[in-house]
Amino acid sequence: MKQLTLAVLLAGVVGLTGMGLPFGAGPAMWSQGGALAAWLTTGFAIAIAMSVLATAKRGFRRWQAITAAEGFAIVVLALRGGFVDLLAHGGLGGGAIALATIVGLILSTVAAIWPEPERLPELAPIA
Repeated sequence: MKQLTLAVLLAGVVGLTGMGLPFGAGPAMWSQGGALAAWLTTGFAIAIAMSVLATAKRGFRRWQAITAAEGFAIVVLALRGGFVDLLAHGGLGGGAIALATIVGLILSTVAAIWPEPERLPELAPIA
């Protein structure tokens, strides 16, 4: 399950990187600015933060996976009907954003369905 944590982290990083790549025939999403860029950055940042937290702690918990999925869902909702057009007409940046969102949403949902088992710290024997 550690691979799911790293894959969700990679999907978030690819999504943020896609925002810096050319978006369709225009400039990158970050250079356009506005509320849309802020929502996309927030969604990917939430997914990255949950993955980093899961990597630093004891594995991907169900609540972390659900929160990461919500981060990717923010991206889908922010783009509304234009999400489907990203793959066809979004250029390199739009394609990276769309694919990272789809993959991240699927993987974080799988991680929420099958979370990592609780690993309890070993206790010292009682003497």
